[in-house]
Amino acid sequence: MGRSDIKGRGEYESLKRENLIQEAVRLENRASHLRKIGASSEEIGLTYLDAGDLRRKAKDFVNTRNDYLDASRYGFPYNTKVQAEINKHLNQVEKEHALFEFIKGRKDLGSRLHAILSIGFLASALFFVSSSLTGNVIAGLVPNNSRFVGICFFACGLIFAFLYSRCRMKTKTNKSKTKNKKRKK
Repeated sequence: MGRSDIKGRGEYESLKRENLIQEAVRLENRASHLRKIGASSEEIGLTYLDAGDLRRKAKDFVNTRNDYLDASRYGFPYNTKVQAEINKHLNQVEKEHALFEFIKGRKDLGSRLHAILSIGFLASALFFVSSSLTGNVIAGLVPNNSRFVGICFFACGLIFAFLYSRCRMKTKTNKSKTKNKKRKK
């Protein structure tokens, strides 16, 4: 199955991520089997390192950290050079995880901003349209001008409400697609 067979880049990335995680799980199972049969600690450690590298590519940071810790614990408990290398990998994973979470949080900021702006503009529209609230005192606006400003704010509020609902619908459909893929497997 090539990239051209898949409709969009997002689906390709999702499929690639799932394949990486499946391969990592296979390696983890192999490593636990090697531990049970008493294989060399170096072979066990390398298997866990490979699983951690695959999970790192898939951006599965929690399990990446666990795989690296298992490689350190079971594979190379007395080799200080390899321990230092594994610690270096762990530090890099922590940095990548922090950056990933930061970027993920910034994506959510857009929908929050749309909601806040929508509420603000709609509240301002009510304030300007109702002449009894302002008493026509705001910057010497006459009632017609005050209503015009209120209508503009109302239109902006509706636009931001539309943008907010559109962002929410995109996130809900992405989540439901992910759930459906998991159910099929």
